[in-house]
Amino acid sequence: MAARHQQARQGVGAFDGVENRMGRRNAAPLTFDLSMSPADQNAWGRAIGTWPPLAPVDPGDVVALRTLSRWRPKPPVAVPLQRRAPPASATRPPAVGPKSFGQEAWDQTLAGARGAQDAFTFGMGDRAYAAIRALGDAYDGADLGKAYARRMTAEQARDRYDAAHYGTARTIGQVVGTGAQIAVLGPTEGLVNGGVRIAEATPLIAREIGMLGGAGALTGVGGQAVSDVIRGRPGSVGDYLGAATGGGAGALLSRGGLASYAGALDGGVTSMAQDLFNGRAPSIHRAREAALGGGVMGTVGGLIGRRGADILTRKRKEQLGEDFSRLRTWARGDKTIEGAKRREHLQGGGYTYPDQRTVGDALIESKFGLKARLSNRQRQAYNQLPNYRIDHGLPRDVGAILGLPLAQFGYQAVPDYVQR
Repeated sequence: MAARHQQARQGVGAFDGVENRMGRRNAAPLTFDLSMSPADQNAWGRAIGTWPPLAPVDPGDVVALRTLSRWRPKPPVAVPLQRRAPPASATRPPAVGPKSFGQEAWDQTLAGARGAQDAFTFGMGDRAYAAIRALGDAYDGADLGKAYARRMTAEQARDRYDAAHYGTARTIGQVVGTGAQIAVLGPTEGLVNGGVRIAEATPLIAREIGMLGGAGALTGVGGQAVSDVIRGRPGSVGDYLGAATGGGAGALLSRGGLASYAGALDGGVTSMAQDLFNGRAPSIHRAREAALGGGVMGTVGGLIGRRGADILTRKRKEQLGEDFSRLRTWARGDKTIEGAKRREHLQGGGYTYPDQRTVGDALIESKFGLKARLSNRQRQAYNQLPNYRIDHGLPRDVGAILGLPLAQFGYQAVPDYVQR
C-alpha cells in the first residue's frame, strides 16, 4: 500500500514536472528535447492528448526534420543561350558554276519564244497557260480562283525575270511575234480579192513614184495634226517630220495593194523617226506597237475599200478608171484634154477610141475592175502606138487609198505610243 502510494506520488510528481516543463516551453518554439526520459515523454503525451504513449524519438529523424524545415527551393537561374557561329559556308550563297554554252543558248531561246508568244497572243497566252495549270490544281483539290491567281502571278514574274536577265532575247521574240501578227494581216486583207493587174498596164514612172511618196507624207502630217487636235496638245516639229517620213514610206509600199503592210510600215517608221527627230533613243516596243496598230487599221480600210469598189456598177467602175487616169496624168506632169472621144486609126486598118488624150500627146485607155481586159483593137493599138498608155485600176488600189489614212489614225491611237 505504501509502495503504490509512493508510485502515485512519483507519477504525480513526474506529471507536475512535465506541466512545469510545458509551461516553460510555451514561451519557446515547440521542439523535442532529447534529454526527456521515457516517463516524461509519456506524461507529455497524456498532457497534449496523444495516448497511448509516444514512441521513442530517433535523434537522427529529428536532425533530418530540422534540415528539411530550413530547405527552400532555389529560384531558377536564367542561363543565356550561347549561339555558335555558323560555318563560313552557311553565310555565303552556294556557289553556282557558269552555265554551259548550250544551256545559256537554250535559256535565251526559251525567253525569246515566250516573248514571241506574249506579243503574238496579246498576252493571252500567259492567261491560257495559267488557266490550264489552275484546272490541274483544282482537280487535286485546290481552290480554282486562288490557283489561277497564283499561276498567273508566276507567269508574270517569269516575264519580268526574262526582261531583266534575257532582255535582248525577249525583245527579239516580241518583234518576231509582232511580225507574225502583221504577216497574218496580209492574207486577211486578201480575203476580199483585190485583183491582178493586166500585163499590158503601163507601170509607174519615177515621177509618179515620187508624187506617191509625197502624197503619203502629206497624209502623215495631216494625221498627226488630227491626232494633236483630238488630244488637245501641240505636236513638236520632230513629230511632224516623223509622221511625214512614215507616211511617205507607207505610201510607197502601198503600190503592192496591201494597206495592211503599208500601214504597219507607216506606223513603225513614224515611231522610230519621231524618236530620232525629237532627240530620243528609238523605242523598239513603241515601234512594234505602232506598227501593229497601223497594220490592223490598214487592214480594216483595205477590206472596206476593196469591197466597196468591187460592188460598183459597170458604169461607175468605168468612171472610176478614168478618174485614176487623170490623176496619173497629173502626177506625170501632163494635162488631160477635155472633150469628146476621138477615133484613132491603126496601121493595117481598124481604129480605136482612146478614153483620154493629153497635152503631151498621150493616148490613154482606162480600165478598172477584176475582169477588165483589152479588146482586139486595143491590143492592136498597144502593139502599134508608142504613145499608147493603158491604166488599170483595181479594188486593191481603192483599199490602199482608204487604208493608209486609217492606218495613221490607228498607230496614233496606240496608248503606249503617245506616252513619251
